[in-house]
Amino acid sequence: MNKYAFRLVGLTSAVAVFGIYAGGCVMPPNEGDPAGAGQSAGGNEVSVSENRTFGAAEIKSAAARLHQGPETDRVIYNHVTSQAREGRLVDALNVNAAILGGGELAWEDGSVVEEARFLIATSTDVVQGAQGSTGEILELDFQAHADADVPNAPQDRAAVGLGMGSASYSGGTRLQSTCQTWTVQGRSITGCYQLFKPTSDYSSTRDYYAYNRWATAVGQNGSPPWYPVIVDARSRPHSSYPSRVAGMSNYFPIDGSQLCFQGSSVNITVGSLGLAFALTNCADKVPTPDATTKTMGVIYDDGFLFGGPLSKGVDFEMEVFAWQGGATPIMGDYNYAKFCSGTLANCTGTLGKDGW
Repeated sequence: MNKYAFRLVGLTSAVAVFGIYAGGCVMPPNEGDPAGAGQSAGGNEVSVSENRTFGAAEIKSAAARLHQGPETDRVIYNHVTSQAREGRLVDALNVNAAILGGGELAWEDGSVVEEARFLIATSTDVVQGAQGSTGEILELDFQAHADADVPNAPQDRAAVGLGMGSASYSGGTRLQSTCQTWTVQGRSITGCYQLFKPTSDYSSTRDYYAYNRWATAVGQNGSPPWYPVIVDARSRPHSSYPSRVAGMSNYFPIDGSQLCFQGSSVNITVGSLGLAFALTNCADKVPTPDATTKTMGVIYDDGFLFGGPLSKGVDFEMEVFAWQGGATPIMGDYNYAKFCSGTLANCTGTLGKDGW
């Protein structure tokens, strides 16, 4: 019997997929160049009105706990409430908040947000020198990782939440489970992770772990509405703790044509650890595994046909291992969302980046 296996449950139909990205660490199209006012990309003129970056020191300086101010209390309660809607119970006393420019950041104890960015722009279609339709763009991203100063301890509470977060498990322990939310002008990206360890991994040289990741972008209803058109979640060994991960042994979903849809489920085994969780639709998502860099990610792209759902999520699982007796892995997480509003046919973004 395969000790490290995936099994899909409840699949009834195949889904066609159009692959947009290929290779290992990748980025959404037209999103790797520095943003600048008046730049033109793909027949669009992009005018950036605000482009802000907040580093670890600034985030730490602005951090507040519950009852330290009405504005940060509101951010904390918004995060707790949004997680409760997804069936994930969070104690407000274990949430940090910061007001950063026009953005609001919330993160749970056990995690560190080392950078948060946002970009606000207007894009105009240009056809034969004449201005066409215009649209508004908001891009959000942030990077986070587990706090190395917080000791890992088995968590007895059942794992609940969106996508991978809904995992039930046996034959192992859950060592970490935290989420972070970055909100600007009422639109948000939430990134979450969980780390599991099997009671026995049947190896005399390695310690295996299951790392579950999911991210959800939430737009805004209005006239016109704001739609999430790209959601990008990635993880790899954190650059400050690279030696804690010796390799990536498996991942899910396998590829963009993986047969899964909303309401199906997957069972994963890692040694004695058994995980079972509900799936979001794989058909509109492209996985981006890279065994060399020990990176895994999933990108949702609506193909610039916007008018989709106001909320969109991506999720994935990766199996990593450390040499037996080594320190617990610390993964670096990247979360990105692009939102568009208006009649723009090609919503060109510039903020998304590859690597961190």
